[in-house]
Parts: sequence; C-alpha cells; structure tokens
Amino acid sequence: MSTTDRSEVLLLVDDEPAILDLMARMLAENGYQTLEALSGSRALEVAEDQQDPIHLLVTDIVMPSMQGFELAAGLQEVHPETRVLFLSGHLEDRREVLEGLAHTPYPFLLKPFTAESLGKKVRAILEAAAAEDDRRRQPREEIHLPVRYRVEGETQWQLGTTIDISECGLLLDAPGPLETGQRIDLELTLPKGLGRHRPGRTRCCGFVTRHVDTTRAVTYPIGVFVAF
Repeated sequence: MSTTDRSEVLLLVDDEPAILDLMARMLAENGYQTLEALSGSRALEVAEDQQDPIHLLVTDIVMPSMQGFELAAGLQEVHPETRVLFLSGHLEDRREVLEGLAHTPYPFLLKPFTAESLGKKVRAILEAAAAEDDRRRQPREEIHLPVRYRVEGETQWQLGTTIDISECGLLLDAPGPLETGQRIDLELTLPKGLGRHRPGRTRCCGFVTRHVDTTRAVTYPIGVFVAF
C-alpha cells in the first residue's frame, strides 16, 4: 500500500529487469504512478502513447542501442515538460558517462542506491519543478580549498583554489585559462559530508564546462564538472 497519495507519473527505464522492478516497487510504495521500459526505444513508444504529463524520467545511462542521454533528448520532443534523473554505476570506468553528465543540466544518482536516496532525489526534483525552479543541481556552497590540477596529457601540476563546490562540481580559481571540454585531474582535501568519498585528500577527474574570458586577468574562474 502506498505511504502517500501522489499524482506524479514517472517513466522508469533500465535494461536490467531486476533493477527496473526494484525501482518500480520502491517508488510505487511512495505513491507514485510508474511506467516501465527495458530500453530507450520502448520508453519512447510508451511516452508517445501517454497523453497525460510524464513528470519525471528516471533512466540508466549505459544501455544497449540507445543510451540515456539520447533517450532524454528524444523524450523532450514528445513530452517537453518531463524532468530527468540519470542513473549510473559507471562514473569512473566509462569516460563517455562522466563527459555526458558534464554537458547536461540534469541531475544524477550513483548506483547502487537505497530506496531512501532514490525517494529523496525524486522528491527534490519534483518539488523543484512544482516551484518552477529550473536549478536542477544542488546549490553550491561557498568554500575555498587549495587544489592541484593538470590537464589531460600534461605532467605538470598547477595550483588553484575553489571558489565554491558541490557534489556535482566546483568553480576553480585558476592561474591560467582552460578550454571548455578539457579533461583535468584534480587533487584536493574534501570536507566532511561532501560526495561519496571519505573526507581527506582525494584525487578525481573532471571536465571543464565553462570558463570566463577576462582581459589581463590574474586568475581565471573555471567551471569544472566533477562527480565527487
């Protein structure tokens, strides 16, 4: 029996039947109406047959034939009102996943996840939509941390400082400009409660999502997507 009575419709997509069934049961217990599909192409068929709004697409990224990024783009053509939550367990071993997330406005949830973490993420996205809040990533916290970084293919490390930081990335105050799309390695000491890593010195990789061109600047604010 549902613990709450909700009216939102969720489209769930995963190529693993056991995971799809588990997600459906988790979310149904929270009162959501769910539609399920085992592939991106089937999900688009389901969406085309759905006349009522689909409030949220919850989809795995790495799937045969059609990945989650392509599915989300296709679904927006049929249901432009639909928000998106990406799922993935391949942030560190599949470069295209991390790079794709760096260039999408949609949030993600790392696999494996608990029923509680999935429920909280879904609720947060839907509440933001109801409030017409288009900021889908968690707001950054202003925090200044020293960072060592180097561009892919280079051996020399540079020193910078975070201007702000969140679980989805950071704004880096760098001594020189970096081009959008560059992959960079970073080393920094994470504060307690941020991301899936333990507090302490952490090495991770990210992608430059934006940079600020400032004439004769001493430092350069660089936006970096990082999956902490």
